[in-house]
Amino acid sequence: MRPRRFRLAFLCCLSVALATGTLRSTPPTITKADPLPKQSERAQKAGLLFWEAFHGNDYCKVDAVIAELAAAYQETPCDPVLTTLLGAAHNWKFQERRRVCRSAADFRDHLVVSLQLLERSAKLDTRNRIVPGLAVAAKATLGVLDNDKALVDQAYDEMKKNTKADVVVHGFVEGWVMSALMRHDDPRYGDNLEGFFLGFDKCAGIRIPRLLPIVPRVAMAWLSIRGLADNVCYNTDVAPHNLEATLMGLGDVFLKQGRVAQARMSYNSVKRCPNYAGWVYKDQLEHRLKNLETLRDKFRADTGKLDVAEPAMFFQSSFACTGCHAK
Repeated sequence: MRPRRFRLAFLCCLSVALATGTLRSTPPTITKADPLPKQSERAQKAGLLFWEAFHGNDYCKVDAVIAELAAAYQETPCDPVLTTLLGAAHNWKFQERRRVCRSAADFRDHLVVSLQLLERSAKLDTRNRIVPGLAVAAKATLGVLDNDKALVDQAYDEMKKNTKADVVVHGFVEGWVMSALMRHDDPRYGDNLEGFFLGFDKCAGIRIPRLLPIVPRVAMAWLSIRGLADNVCYNTDVAPHNLEATLMGLGDVFLKQGRVAQARMSYNSVKRCPNYAGWVYKDQLEHRLKNLETLRDKFRADTGKLDVAEPAMFFQSSFACTGCHAK
């Protein structure tokens, strides 16, 4: 009787989630000020400006955002939330630079400042789960830009340690970054897939089949329930398309490896995500589905490069940040 009762309770929970369209959970630590010191009025206004531009997918405002955040930072340099947002703004400026047809070398200073600020923020608030991932991604990128293999290796080692400590956040980071920088035939390439899957396993509470990366709608509803305990597992007000971008990133990793069938399954799963209808990058997904073999070869040819043409793997793309965050 107990197994039957459990199944009935489980189905009831799923039914409630499907009926109510549960999409919200508590925003990640990156946006929380309490119990941290209260922010200044200027810092709060600068933060709101950042989120307005970031969620609005308005890259043209990034310089104005950086200026306002920098001015507030001069007044309160020990504010970890403000430090994070300023680092994230510089990172956005660098990561999505091809929107204004600029090279990685042109915006190297933004990458360096971003890394410095994110590492500082991680020290100011050791509870923040997100910031170490942003910092180590910037470190790996700087190593590639400067042709500093030792720095790339250091970043990779940090990613592996982070993944062991918090697989939900950093399993994604490891797969997102290193799948673009690592050759598909590197013996370690499979770890990029495993990073994604370990995060999914933790979120779902069960081991996800590696050969059949199909996420049905009922599984999305289950994740909405699990997301109440760990908001990184689902779409939130801060990252309204977390699931869509993550599953497309997983498909990219499969595709580069040459596992076309699994890539197609992952990409099609994106269409079942709760906020897919409002995702501004649907055309990128459709292009992938129509050009699987061609893009497999392109993704392989783009390995380890920072300045590549679209369509590119998620981390190398011009929506590497806003793929999750644009509303």
